Amino acid sequence: MNQNRVLHFYTLIYTFLVLMVVACNTPEKEMVQKTPPYVVLQPLDKPELFGEGIISTPLPEFATSFSPQGDTVYFNIANEDRSILKIVKSTFTNGRWSEPEHLPFSDGTYRDVDPFVTHDGSRLYFSSNRPVRKGESKDDFDTWYVELRAEGWSEPINPGTPLNGEGSEIFVSTTKSGTIYFTAFDEGVGHIYRALESDGTYHIPERITLGLQDSISVGNPMVAPDESFLIFSSTMLPGEGGSDLFVSTRTEKGNWGEIKNLGSIVNSSYADFAPAISPDGQYLFFTSERPGVVGAVLEGRPPGDLYQVLISKIIP
Repeated sequence: MNQNRVLHFYTLIYTFLVLMVVACNTPEKEMVQKTPPYVVLQPLDKPELFGEGIISTPLPEFATSFSPQGDTVYFNIANEDRSILKIVKSTFTNGRWSEPEHLPFSDGTYRDVDPFVTHDGSRLYFSSNRPVRKGESKDDFDTWYVELRAEGWSEPINPGTPLNGEGSEIFVSTTKSGTIYFTAFDEGVGHIYRALESDGTYHIPERITLGLQDSISVGNPMVAPDESFLIFSSTMLPGEGGSDLFVSTRTEKGNWGEIKNLGSIVNSSYADFAPAISPDGQYLFFTSERPGVVGAVLEGRPPGDLYQVLISKIIP
């Protein structure tokens, strides 16, 4: 009996030592991938450049969205005069972000902007001036999407009405339940709209007023996954200068509360826009034309880079 106990004891010790050896020899990349690659371990008291040198470069970059796992980032990259706008992706492998490559359907033929990956990763929405029918020309932007299939992203799909109307529709974001938010324009003034989804069909969009006058232009709506708050941009509300980012929190009655400027932690005297929320809800990503990878620009529009900051620093 005692011999069996001793044997059992040494068996437990041996098993423990084997497990320790296996853990110590786990490849570093496997350990890294357990943490979303955008996570910054030190506190972010101010915005930090995202992917400097690979994702944020001397060219204009804007509008960020991640795969649900956080290991692939989609964003816009433009040439210097912004005449070519492509959606590109970068994947986190071997401890670093890969060089961006454009998506198959976004080679620069059309102006494709504002990618947004749904929370389950099944769709990527974007805005584009591509025509619905080949051979036609189109000046305004419509909402489009691609679906993730076994072979990759599908060909672009235009959902038609009621999401797309006569003017431009841009900058889509969705809740986990599928409610879609976007910007549409009326005589040059941007307004935020919300459309419920049921059984794959979108209802007629309703306008979100946020208590603002009709003449106040707002855009870039990024809704929280649970629809608890809405971040958006405007050049017409009091702020730090240029385009600023603002937030409105939804009340228990379902109304949108007081609009608050995200303050100098996020906003600058330059254009700050295109908000995004990381898949784990910890970080706000946004575009800023403040001096970043490129220093202060004396003439013309600054290129703009991608930044990230802890959401807890700006939204309690």
